[in-house]
Amino acid sequence: MFSCLCKCITRRKTDVGRSSDSENCSSGLTHLGGVSQFLGKGGFGRVYSVTGGGSNGPLYAVKVAEPQNHREVERLEMEILIHGSLQHDRIVRMIDWVETPIGQFYLCLEYCETGSLYSYVEQLKQEKRYIDSQQIRHIFGQLVEGCQYIHEQYIIHRDLKPQNILLTKNLDVKITDFGLAIITPGQRATWASVCGSPGYVPPEVLLEPRYTTAADVWALGCVLFWTYAGFVAFPERNIKSRNYRRKMRRLSSLRNTMMKFNAVAVRDLLLRLLQEQPDHRPSCAAILSDDSLRQGDFLLDKKVHSHDKAVAKRHAFRRPPFYMDYWTERLGR
Repeated sequence: MFSCLCKCITRRKTDVGRSSDSENCSSGLTHLGGVSQFLGKGGFGRVYSVTGGGSNGPLYAVKVAEPQNHREVERLEMEILIHGSLQHDRIVRMIDWVETPIGQFYLCLEYCETGSLYSYVEQLKQEKRYIDSQQIRHIFGQLVEGCQYIHEQYIIHRDLKPQNILLTKNLDVKITDFGLAIITPGQRATWASVCGSPGYVPPEVLLEPRYTTAADVWALGCVLFWTYAGFVAFPERNIKSRNYRRKMRRLSSLRNTMMKFNAVAVRDLLLRLLQEQPDHRPSCAAILSDDSLRQGDFLLDKKVHSHDKAVAKRHAFRRPPFYMDYWTERLGR
């Protein structure tokens, strides 16, 4: 499949520049043997669904990236190195990749029919439905399995969020987007840098930019809270040290809210994952061995789930007085 793509791009290298125009990229992808459809855009490029071997062939996801400088090229090469080395049922499979003569990168990936966890839950919201608790337990359990495997390879993902969790037609989890992932010397090693999505970054990184695998565990807690409650636990817009105290106040308020949850297993698991101190958070192996995932009250009736979502929703609209935000920003606290 990719040999055809390489020949196609080699022929087109004189008339296709380094353009961000999605139509140019899309027309090039049609030479894979089927029609391409634009799926979405991320930090490093665009993603298309492409059929291979004719219109009735299998579907693939093709990520088209156009790095603009040497640093972006190195970051993309690291993503390819890390993602390509991972072989697990809970990880989106990288089938192949190619760099073209015009500096584009094409990454052929496993296609996930349902799309992201984010789009799946948002679609349910539009239909005035909600994800049921059996699905939450199934999805979250598989997500932790994938994260455990990643950590066993001495890798920290650093950008776990609903948009980077894909689902098959059977709602099986596939973790994707390793653009911010890093390889560490050991599972307890740290890595100095600041990155990720603000609402999913752990508090310790705001004080000192050092990542451990516990950062991914914090993100797992944020994903579970979002999936269960229906809104982001920490709606920050940027990653700045001055947001640390605000996040701690928010965490304290969230704990009070979660204590009102009728779902004891969900509540207890969230309280363990969203610990301020990274050393106090459980490992992925410890999460998987927890009774709450295997026989806890994730299996809830509609009444319990509706009650907890209502409690969380009331909390979502409670904000500190405007002057508190004002002075927090001014004083850098």
